[in-house]
Amino acid sequence: MGYYSVYNDEFLMHHGVKGMRWGIRRYQKPDGTLTDAGRKKYFKTLLKSAMKLNSAESAYARGIQADIKRGNLMVRSTGGKKNEVLINSNTLGKNQQLVSKRRSEIDKLSFKMRRKYGEVEYKKIEAMVTNDPKYKQANEIVKKILSENDKVMRSAQSQKFQNHQSKASPAKKREQAIQKFISSNKPVKNAPNSVKDIDDPELLDLYIDNPSFRKEYGISDSEYSRYKKEVG
Repeated sequence: MGYYSVYNDEFLMHHGVKGMRWGIRRYQKPDGTLTDAGRKKYFKTLLKSAMKLNSAESAYARGIQADIKRGNLMVRSTGGKKNEVLINSNTLGKNQQLVSKRRSEIDKLSFKMRRKYGEVEYKKIEAMVTNDPKYKQANEIVKKILSENDKVMRSAQSQKFQNHQSKASPAKKREQAIQKFISSNKPVKNAPNSVKDIDDPELLDLYIDNPSFRKEYGISDSEYSRYKKEVG
């Protein structure tokens, strides 16, 4: 009669982690609030995302700074007191997309943490991130660069406007003279229309030599002579 021994090496073993106790959670208390270890863990997670966003914003700010130094500024007249200053850059769009991506990531993470642990716990973790020395230092650098960029942009904006006003092209000077004539012209009685009704200076410049046009808009011979003298 023979004897057989059966060996089975397949078994399940659960070790857990060091310090683990049955029924006791490591990161969350029974009332749902986080323990100190839990706050520390999720602080690191949120800080990592915040630093990624900061890095993207830094690249965006430094890109603008580099474009300003290269003189890649475009000025577009808005018709108001200040012109619009634009930046001609190939990297600006990519940096903006990266910033948007990082912001979307941190928004999703913050929403998840708020929903899971509540607003109070999230605010505590957020405060830990805000007061972190590394994050504060990186954030201050970005703010400084953005502030410098803003100063240069505003300076360029006003300077370009001043140059535009003081060194206007002949066509612009002519347009300004026509506009001045329109605003200073007084309505004439019995005239079907008034010069002030003309919105486009080019229209007046085109038809003012026509006697019937001058009669229709109440432009006297003396006013016509003044126009020729001031506008040319």
